Amino acid sequence: MLIVPCSQHLQSTVFTKEGSFTDGIEGPAPDYKGNIYAVNFEEQGTIGKITHNGESSVFIKLPNGSIGNGIQFGEKNQMFVADYVNHNILEIDMKSKKVEIFEHELKSA
Repeated sequence: MLIVPCSQHLQSTVFTKEGSFTDGIEGPAPDYKGNIYAVNFEEQGTIGKITHNGESSVFIKLPNGSIGNGIQFGEKNQMFVADYVNHNILEIDMKSKKVEIFEHELKSA
């Protein structure tokens, strides 16, 4: 929790260069190291990583035409991404960057 006296003003600063993300940017989430991840960095279907120093890069390109719209982190060094194109929850191993389908939306009969 950040507690700031009312008399103190916080200043925001530009952290990434303009145009780094597409119009589809969503799902910003921090990892335990302070990096921020968000979907659709530079192009649709990617996940961008921004370090605490402001360095930005494509962390991963999602497979099979997947486009993410939400990110959460698990307890076992994994990232979960909601893929709205293929109706999956993807699990990404943060070390190997291996992508697997964690869960898939079943169509009702």
